[in-house]
Amino acid sequence: MSSCAALHELHAQLDVIASALDTDDLDAAGAGAAAYDAALRGYVEGCTPGHSPVDALRGLLRTQNALLLRIAGRRDQVSGELRQVQAAGRASRAYAAEMEG
Repeated sequence: MSSCAALHELHAQLDVIASALDTDDLDAAGAGAAAYDAALRGYVEGCTPGHSPVDALRGLLRTQNALLLRIAGRRDQVSGELRQVQAAGRASRAYAAEMEG
């Protein structure tokens, strides 16, 4: 596979991860991230030392970092929602205990 085609495939894999995040398909996002990681490692290991396309790799890194920020934001959102559910559960149990007593 040519370097250009390999870079195109890496970008396509990042797009797959982004699409999975858009639909909250975290299993697919995780699988896509694992496949991307393996492909990226293979690509970097296949580059001739001192002759890697630095600008292209920086572009991948920018896209990857943007995805990581989206994942962190989604994690924080879900974490907040879970805290609300837990608080509502505690309040419900406290109310039920008060009504029984």
